Order: sequence, then C-alpha cells, then structure tokens
Amino acid sequence: MSFPTPPPSNPESGGSKSPLVLQIEEAEQLRSRGQFMEAFTRIERIVQAHPSNVRALNEKAMCLKFLRQPIKATIEIRKARKLAPNSPELLSNLGDCLRDEGDYEKAVRAYRKAVDLRPDFAAVHIELGATLQAMGQQQLALASYERGMSLGHARAGAFANYGSVNLEVGRPDVALEYADKALASDPTQRRAMSVRGFALHELGRDDEAAQIFDLDLVRPFRFESIDGFESVAQFNKALASHVMSHPTLQYEPANRSTTKGDQTGEMLEGDKGPVAQLEQMITESVFTFLADLPQDPSRPYLARRPKEFRLNIWGTSLGSAGHQAPHIHPSAWVSGVYYAQLPKEMSREDDNRQGWIEFGAAPPGCKLERERPLRLIAPEEGTLVLFPSYYYHRTLPFEAKRKRISIAFDANPTAW
Repeated sequence: MSFPTPPPSNPESGGSKSPLVLQIEEAEQLRSRGQFMEAFTRIERIVQAHPSNVRALNEKAMCLKFLRQPIKATIEIRKARKLAPNSPELLSNLGDCLRDEGDYEKAVRAYRKAVDLRPDFAAVHIELGATLQAMGQQQLALASYERGMSLGHARAGAFANYGSVNLEVGRPDVALEYADKALASDPTQRRAMSVRGFALHELGRDDEAAQIFDLDLVRPFRFESIDGFESVAQFNKALASHVMSHPTLQYEPANRSTTKGDQTGEMLEGDKGPVAQLEQMITESVFTFLADLPQDPSRPYLARRPKEFRLNIWGTSLGSAGHQAPHIHPSAWVSGVYYAQLPKEMSREDDNRQGWIEFGAAPPGCKLERERPLRLIAPEEGTLVLFPSYYYHRTLPFEAKRKRISIAFDANPTAW
C-alpha cells in the first residue's frame, strides 16, 4: 500500500485525538497486525454511525482490500473521495484498489492525478511504476521508479522493484546493483533475493546464483493421518468441499496468478471448517521447515528466520487447462500448498507432468538469455509442499475432467 498516513480527519472527528479518532486508530492498528476481519467489524460499526467520516471510510476500504474484496474497497474509497475529492492520499489508495481489481489503466490515472496534486508524493511514483511494470510498459516504469527514488523514497522495496524492471529489459548488471542495495537496506527483502538470484545466473555467476535458489530447500511433507478425521481421504474430501462452497470463491480473480480456475479469499476468516485443522498442520510444518534449514550467515535467507508468523490461507480449484503463471509471495517468508483433490491423470508416472508444480522458471516478461535450473514436483493428495516465498513457481496446465483442488498459504513474519 502506497498510503503512508491516513487522510486528514474531517471536522466531524472532533480533533486529532477525539474518541472517534481513537476508535478509528484502533481499527487501523488491528489491520496493521493482520487482524483484517476484526478491524473490518469495528470500522463498519463506526462508518454506520459516522457515514461522512473520510478517515473511517478509507479504513473500511483498506480492510476490504486486505480481505481481497477490491471492488467493494473501491466503492468505499469513491465515497470518501466525494467528501475529499482533492486528497492525494485517497487517490493513491484508489489506485491501489483499482490495481487489485486488475484495472491497471484506471489505477494509473488515479496515481497520476495524485502526483499532479502533490508532485513530491514519492511513494505514489513508486506505485505508479509498479503498475506500469505490470502493464509491460517498462521504460515508463523505470522513469517513475527513478522519480520516486529521487524524491527520497530510497527504500528496499523501491530498489528491489527497480532491479526487477531492469532485469526485464535485459540489464542484469543494474538489476544486481539494485538488488544488493535493497538487501543492504533490508536483508529480509524477498523480491530483492529473487532479483539477485536471476541477475547472478544471467551474468554467469552460477555458483552464487545456486546459493540463492537452492532448490533442495523445497520440501514436501506427507501426512498419513489427521487428528479428528477417520482418514486423510475423509479430511481431503471435507477440505475440497469447503473450498468449493466458500463464499469468496471467484473465477479468475483479478490481479492473481490463477488462470482457468477459481480462487477463494482468506479462509481463516469466518467459519474455518476443516481449515482449522489444516492451519495447525501448516503451523507445525513451517516451524519444522525453519528449524531444519541449514545455518549460513552469508546467505540472506538462511541468516535469519522468523520466531513468529501470521498465516494467510486460500483455496484454488483448477479445471482443464487451468494453471498458475510464475509468481512469488514477496510479503511472506515461507509459502506452501496442500493438495486436497487431484485428477487421476496427475501422478508421478505422468511423463507430461500435467498439473505439477515447477520451481525456478523466470518471472513473466524477463529477457533472460540463459536456461534456468528447474525442479518439478508431482502433486499428491495429502501432501504439503513448503518453499522459500521468493522462489518463482508455477503450475503446469493439465487436461482432466476432475478438478485440481489445493490450499495455498503464506507464513508472514511478525517477529524475528
């Protein structure tokens, strides 16, 4: 989110620290801690009582954004903008929500209007660059990133983004320079780790690249029994049913990697059903994964590991020809997937590797000349696959009548 501070409270708020402002701040703090539904419940009550409060409307929109409901978030931001049409902060947040909807052109217009109103709004220049990059307009993205950094937004995330777009235009030397700058500023910057690995490989420094993309760190966990269920098969059936009946399930959601398939929003909100048991399994597996990582202070990912983390969990159902494009999870430290239901055509014996998960492919749009090392894993029902979140990964397309249903997740660090 490009929005560094809330919009100014309007007079109805009664001052910077009135009871109303304190209530809004409590909701903002809950959201910042990842308690999105609780934050939304609180801010919804506030908005009902104070429907003309700009800051409350904005906070409701941000909660909806993080609950993966960007269309509803955009509606709330537009309500706030009617009350404060010249707020650069609201325009910035509108751009964020429109980008989450997948409407990049409208997002660009919102960001550009924000910087027209405040030319030195450095963070918005960076967000504009990220949106232009997603649209494949790399030269404009480069200029926008450079403008944001020149205005003082010299932060790890901006350096990593600038490195990634240089990788896309075939300048791995510049990409490496800015990945290193990002990691010097923040040794945990996951996108920078990925950019650095690809740049090193492209520059022929294979041994160093292999230290960053150590594909042996991808680890499957196989479950033979599940507490509270007669069998793994019974548990998987309950999970598959829960995904397919989830109220947030959406076909090809905007700004996501899912193609020819459905994806849910956050599954830890509301009725968890069998996901409650899966949550416990994931938590235990992530701690085991972290404990088993080799110790190596020279490698950014292995030099530290989170002591605490917050999970995000979502379900995916892919039909015939369904797949996911190469992507990473830059806010997480460990990511993974659990397989609940698979077509019979999907197996270790399949020479075509239909529906397998692949690690190591180049990010979309990159002009990489050298062939990358890859690791492919056959999905199996009852198996959990864990991996460092900055590893690019994708699922291969498949042809089958039965749905491929999986549950993906992120472990987001909250304490080191």
